Amino acid sequence: MKGTHSHIRNQAQLDNLIDDLRNQPIGEFGYLVKIETGKATTAQRNSMYLYFRQLAQILNDAGLDMVAVLNDAEIPWSEHTVKSEIWGKVMKAITDKTSTTQLDRDEVSKIYEVVNRHLASTFGVMLSFPNRFGE
Repeated sequence: MKGTHSHIRNQAQLDNLIDDLRNQPIGEFGYLVKIETGKATTAQRNSMYLYFRQLAQILNDAGLDMVAVLNDAEIPWSEHTVKSEIWGKVMKAITDKTSTTQLDRDEVSKIYEVVNRHLASTFGVMLSFPNRFGE
């Protein structure tokens, strides 16, 4: 397949690409447009793990051990159990992926929104997703 690839990083670049496409004839076979987002950034992965640690502490402080949240053995939360038992299960259901290293940038936000909404509505536990400064 012949063609060009464009890496769009901002609105101006997107606008320029659209203008360029408008100025070219469509041709017999048209255009194939493929939109890909990059993988989750290092900052996003670091924020996920900070979120896991912070959520584990909040759930433990609220007296919500794993049996209360997941009907499992009475053990306190840890970064690992938040990742595997909460984040991992939602991640698999939404993306069919089994590793946080496979996530695209937009998928991190989608998973967080589902987890946060569920914990808030079910247990009254909410935690903002950490930003790149760890806040």
